[in-house]
Amino acid sequence: ATDTEKRIETLLQNYTKNIDDLQNTNRQIALGTMKKVLSNLSFSTLVMVFIVILVAIWMATFLTSRIKTIINGIRAFQRGDLDARLKIAADDEMGDLGKSFNAMAESLKISLTQLQEARDKATEVNLALEKMVTDRTRDLEETNIRRVQEIEERKKAEEAIKHLAYHDPLTGLPNRAFFNDRLAEKLERIAHGTLKGFALLLLDLDGFKEVNDTFGHEVGDLTLREVARRIKTAVGEHDVVSRLG
Repeated sequence: ATDTEKRIETLLQNYTKNIDDLQNTNRQIALGTMKKVLSNLSFSTLVMVFIVILVAIWMATFLTSRIKTIINGIRAFQRGDLDARLKIAADDEMGDLGKSFNAMAESLKISLTQLQEARDKATEVNLALEKMVTDRTRDLEETNIRRVQEIEERKKAEEAIKHLAYHDPLTGLPNRAFFNDRLAEKLERIAHGTLKGFALLLLDLDGFKEVNDTFGHEVGDLTLREVARRIKTAVGEHDVVSRLG
């Protein structure tokens, strides 16, 4: 009985050891398998992450390039290039944005062109008006100058006519009409008591007919002018020397 118990104890110990060894082995296998699965799973995840990163970089680069293209087109349009347009690379949101910009740029180009044409037309009209004003002003100035000249010439003519009406054309002395007016004025002043009196001297040139007959009328005219000059210089400032001939 004692030997049998010892054998059973030994078998139980060996069985327990085998079970422990089997469990350890199974544990090692499971751990190895899990490590392999985890290793495979991490590599796949890294590959997926790498692919996602590459796709994100490509998309960012693609979108950035298209955005830069739109910005460059807008800047070119701002610098005055009215024909600047965006190339539509794809029929997406960015493509719709490019189409909208192109439509806006075309509309602005038409509006700016019409505005420039209106400004050019306004400039032409202003220049034409300025020329009309300048020409009209010049015409008015010339007309005024002519009118002033005409008025001056008319005054001179009137003065000349008046002078001829009251002066002797040969000697330049006041004539009979002037003498009669001045004599009537003096007599009227005496009648009203504003003038006490005046002196009247009548001169005649003896032998003047012989001068004309002998030396001619030209010498006779020179004689009359010289006599008139000497008499005029001999009288006072307010005295009147007239020729009654």
